[in-house]
Amino acid sequence: MFAHPLSMPGRHNNKSITDVMALRATLASAERGQALARSLAK
Repeated sequence: MFAHPLSMPGRHNNKSITDVMALRATLASAERGQALARSLAK
């Protein structure tokens, strides 16, 4: 599957960390959007 980027030194290390950070930011913004939608729907 997916190895933790910090356990994989090498040329893909920086890209892996960047991808993880981008994914976390996307998930966080999606969660905020869902919370806002729920609060507006009440």
